[in-house]
Amino acid sequence: MKTSTIPLLFQMKTLIIALLSLAAGALLASCYIAGPAYPEKNGRIYLERRGYSEDLISRLIEGKRLAPSEVLALQASKSPDVRFLVASNPSLSTEQIAASIAHKDDFTRSGAANNTSLSEAQVDLLTEDESHTVYSALAGNTALTDKQLFRIRERRKLDDLWFAMNPNCPSSIRESIVASDNSLAKRWLEITDKRKADGYYVQDAEGRWYKP
Repeated sequence: MKTSTIPLLFQMKTLIIALLSLAAGALLASCYIAGPAYPEKNGRIYLERRGYSEDLISRLIEGKRLAPSEVLALQASKSPDVRFLVASNPSLSTEQIAASIAHKDDFTRSGAANNTSLSEAQVDLLTEDESHTVYSALAGNTALTDKQLFRIRERRKLDDLWFAMNPNCPSSIRESIVASDNSLAKRWLEITDKRKADGYYVQDAEGRWYKP
């Protein structure tokens, strides 16, 4: 009885661990795909409930131009999703982006790390941010040069997964991913390549990929 039960318990334990690992992997993958929050969805809900106009909400979510007074009000929002969205808006001035970079909330700063209008000094500042959330978001910024991406990778010892999410992932990092056993990074290379093929990303005159 005992000799047959022990192997069975061991098998059950092994199965449970395997299932938990798969569940954790699926959850992790979904977090990488969707991010740690859903600012477009939750930011919209938050603003709609407070009576903001559809015009302003749409411009915020779509990254379109905002008036200085709108930027100031949105940056002061109690919603981290709203602060993330305004921080990532490419129409912001260097001074307006700086206000988001200075925020104590790292989700707000990660929104700024996604902003394609960062100055070189701001890229350097975000590279040195104490939060992994911030500098990993920076690695996916399509406006960064290969030199800047290499510096982030070297300075923060960042997993290549985060560079695989960038359509402008430098060729040497891409080759490193392909040659590695990093299955999640490889999967993200496939996702990013498919997005290029599907028109989610387009190329500018210099051949750099960006999200229109």
